[in-house]
Amino acid sequence: MAQKEIAAQSGPEDALVRDIIDVLADLPQDLLIVEDAEVMIYGLENPPDEADLSQNLLWNHIDGIDTDARRRSLRDDEFYGPYCGEVL
Repeated sequence: MAQKEIAAQSGPEDALVRDIIDVLADLPQDLLIVEDAEVMIYGLENPPDEADLSQNLLWNHIDGIDTDARRRSLRDDEFYGPYCGEVL
């Protein structure tokens, strides 16, 4: 099946999955916390007809992440600390 045919058959739920993959690739993996995963899982658990709402929820959550603040809050954490580097 050609890629155009596959894209034509994809629905909003497929776009949500692509967005989640984009987030996982873009957000520093060392700063991914349980709260982020919960938002992704919640979106994936929603019915397909609510995928556009799930996408909005995902991007609103991601857009609200202040990575510098997260690094500061996690730098003393045993697991995350080594990945936080120097934060001003």
